[in-house]
Amino acid sequence: MTYPFPRVFPIVFAILASVPSIFAQQIRRDVSLAHAMQLAMDHSPILAQARADIRTQLGIEIVAKSAFLPTIDANAGYNARDAQLIESFGPTVVPLDQSWTAGLGITYVVYNGGGRTAGLKAAQASKRAAEDRFRATVNDVLLAVVNAYFDALLARDRITVQEEAQTVLGEQLGTAKKRFDAGTGQQFAVLQAEVALANAKPALINARSSYKLAIERLREAAGVEYPPGMDGMSIRLTTGWPNNAAPQSLEAALKNAQLKRPELAAANALIDRAKQNLAGEVARTRPTVAATGGYGFQSRNFSDDLTEDPLH
Repeated sequence: MTYPFPRVFPIVFAILASVPSIFAQQIRRDVSLAHAMQLAMDHSPILAQARADIRTQLGIEIVAKSAFLPTIDANAGYNARDAQLIESFGPTVVPLDQSWTAGLGITYVVYNGGGRTAGLKAAQASKRAAEDRFRATVNDVLLAVVNAYFDALLARDRITVQEEAQTVLGEQLGTAKKRFDAGTGQQFAVLQAEVALANAKPALINARSSYKLAIERLREAAGVEYPPGMDGMSIRLTTGWPNNAAPQSLEAALKNAQLKRPELAAANALIDRAKQNLAGEVARTRPTVAATGGYGFQSRNFSDDLTEDPLH
């Protein structure tokens, strides 16, 4: 069963702010709608995946921003040779058997045809799309919680009705038996009352099964488990039916959806990303201008003391 989104959520969000944000990963015995929705926000694996997608896109954005920073390259080397393999040029000129070098270089891209800017904008568009998809996923998860909660409420009310019906039918059966025993009633009336009572039992069983199934869907949507020794029939719902407000007109609902639906915002962000990716490909056809600088050190060529002031 599906329930109108706008009618339920304003009531729920009004009370959701008063609920603590941290709950155990087990559903408790008394469950309000606000508590069930908060459980879903905290423990739903679907929302956890959507949050991970946002973190991934944030990392991609950081990488895109790093393209605007200079590249620093540090290098060092040490060389040692067997002295017996070194040829000398007389007693006064003997090549060294050890040497070292070190250097530091910096490169900064001054211009690359707009590729860096396009890459950054594409990454930012991807992050916006991930955030919008997260909001859409939140809506879907909370809607599943709301639907399951009110399905359970409906099944609970059906249980109450069927239990009352069985009570009435049981009283009618008792009255028919008393009349028959007193000789003022017929055996057919007793049989008819027994059949009516027996026919009412499947409806009660069906209502209880519907309640357990709705609670199970609620538990799955919230991403939690039952406490030990509890099942769906142990859960008590503490939020009642909301007051139904007048529904929006179709025109107003469509206009509101166009302005606020996160799926549309995510689609627009993906369009922006595609445009920036195209701009990045165009930038590849343009020249790149970079400024490069460096500074190096090395050991002296004719000194066997490697700690002596290096050449630079």
